[in-house]
Amino acid sequence: MIEVVKSSQSGNGSCSLCRVVLPDGATSVVGVDDGVTVRRLVDRLLQRRNLPCASYDVLVRDALVDCGAPSSALGGREARVERRVVLRVSVGSRAVAVRCRPARRLRHVLRPVLQRYLPAARAPAALLAGAPLHPDTPVAELDGARIRVVETAAAPELALDAADDDGDSLSDVALRLQDDCDDSQSQSASRSSVSSTSSVSESGRVRAALRAGPPLHHHPPDFLDNLRETQKQRLQPRTPPPLPPKPAQRAAPTVV
Repeated sequence: MIEVVKSSQSGNGSCSLCRVVLPDGATSVVGVDDGVTVRRLVDRLLQRRNLPCASYDVLVRDALVDCGAPSSALGGREARVERRVVLRVSVGSRAVAVRCRPARRLRHVLRPVLQRYLPAARAPAALLAGAPLHPDTPVAELDGARIRVVETAAAPELALDAADDDGDSLSDVALRLQDDCDDSQSQSASRSSVSSTSSVSESGRVRAALRAGPPLHHHPPDFLDNLRETQKQRLQPRTPPPLPPKPAQRAAPTVV
């Protein structure tokens, strides 16, 4: 029984199990190993659940985990996988990669891009394959799409800078602006919501980081202890139930 409890621990005493919460809400307790990266571990679970997720973030207690780190860093912890949407936006001569949560609307996702690259634009609009997009389109429907931002005077309701009555929708978004002087062929992929590259020698990058919000799923922090105790109880020898008492012997009937 002691060996069962120790089987979930590695040689140095650290836990070799972790719980992973997938984007569809499913949970799985898997083993971790120094030779397996976090990305490889998550990709296996997504493939097993048949969940297509090209871009995602792995968080432990609302802290971002490096997907290239060994999966042993998740030992004894609960990791949450959150889906991310990637858009490719053309703003003038710049190509901007926007990375955000699927629940965001297009106007909110492109707002930091417009503030950075088109601060004086009049009635900017988003086009997809030449057709205008409504500013309130959920970005979950545009994953991987190439969007072009242009200035237009027609259809003011399609302008990205139109008045928005959803004042609290950006309360959980924090903006960070950074300048990057890398050449146009370098592209960065990070947790920031916006990373950009330019065709000229100087390029800029806009990042929109999300504040930590309430967890989508609540799980007890001592789930590994409960798992070990359950395994321990299952492997304990069970005492068979007592046999029912034998019926009292009856006297043989008398034949007259």
